[in-house]
Amino acid sequence: KLAEYIALDENKIIPKVAFKMQDGTEAVGYDCVALAEIADAYYKYKVSLRLSDIVPTDDMAAGIEIAGDLLINLAYIGVTAMVDEVTGYQKVRSKTELQDTLQARLANPLLEPLSESIN
Repeated sequence: KLAEYIALDENKIIPKVAFKMQDGTEAVGYDCVALAEIADAYYKYKVSLRLSDIVPTDDMAAGIEIAGDLLINLAYIGVTAMVDEVTGYQKVRSKTELQDTLQARLANPLLEPLSESIN
């Protein structure tokens, strides 16, 4: 049912992307947009269920909750990164600060308010 709400072809495996790390070594990963697309699909599915007065299954409810946390945190980190880039702050903050913050918030979303996430 999520396939209706996602821009990715449901039969296509998300391709790996080769890139260079800051130290020059080569690495392989996935396009992060796919993660946001999947989370957005869960959100749209949740909205469609609510509009239809349908209660999601426990499995789907858990996925919807995780997707919501992910979207909020990706948006927060994205806005922070954009402002850091515009103001030049990314040059003085720790190189892993945003990465560390995202990992901490996803691991414990209720422990740290958004206003205190970034030092």
